[in-house]
Amino acid sequence: MNLFDFKPEELKALGSGLMDFVIPGAEANQYNTPINPNIWSSEYLHGKQASPNVEGQYKKIKAGKDRIFVRLDLTAGERSGKEDASARKSQVKPRKADRLRDKTGKLIRGQDPGLTNIHLFDEKSGKLKTERIGVTRGGAVKGNIDFVVDQSARKATLKSGSKTANTGVVGTNFPKMTEKQIDLLKKKGVPLKYNPMKQNAFTDLQGRVVKPLNGYAWSEGGRVYVLDKNWSKKGVTFYNTLESLPKEIRSNIRDGDNPYKFKRKSSGGGGAMGAPLGKWEIDPKTRRRIFKVF
Repeated sequence: MNLFDFKPEELKALGSGLMDFVIPGAEANQYNTPINPNIWSSEYLHGKQASPNVEGQYKKIKAGKDRIFVRLDLTAGERSGKEDASARKSQVKPRKADRLRDKTGKLIRGQDPGLTNIHLFDEKSGKLKTERIGVTRGGAVKGNIDFVVDQSARKATLKSGSKTANTGVVGTNFPKMTEKQIDLLKKKGVPLKYNPMKQNAFTDLQGRVVKPLNGYAWSEGGRVYVLDKNWSKKGVTFYNTLESLPKEIRSNIRDGDNPYKFKRKSSGGGGAMGAPLGKWEIDPKTRRRIFKVF
């Protein structure tokens, strides 16, 4: 049976484990394949800072009742002369020999696969707990899902040009997620992105800022794929106007950020009390439309 032929209620049952007889638990899972230390350089999994408490497979992650914080690993990478063919295929990356270069001959960024860091989430601070509990190919979460961007860390990134480790997707750990469920999320779900150099919130590929949701998410490489609790896109929603954005996002839009797309036009960039937040202008250098905060 094709997973995409299931009815919503059947997919829901699949997610709860009530239909395990359809997809055997012993079935090989490419997303849970152990990370080869001969191919990957991972300081926190195989290096000097490795800990026995750090798991290398998402199905082995244990978080108890705590929600987890899933983010892109900023330190791990393929070793020189080595390639993880499975990761490159899954994350749609070219072979090393086929990577593109700029006019100066320098490799263009974003052409290599990445690993995923998993932390426990601190509900009080709204940030990750420093210690990793996983360095994996990806992370699976369910339930109440939030998208966290530390705006102060983002400012530091803009200043230094180096990414910081305070941005990710948060939800209840879901190690029972199957390979076919992940495939469903990647093929039929809503893909989300975040680039600290160009935006201060998670968006879909059209630039719409996503709202927190109740559902399922798979985070891998530089993408997060989401569906609602019924394995549908219906419960994945977006902010309709600039005014409706959370204050921490709205007030931290910077010059040069990509403009967000909204379903309805904003009423002059005003806030909840009617005070103007800024205005749209054309950047004289790039000729791109930008939102300039007052």
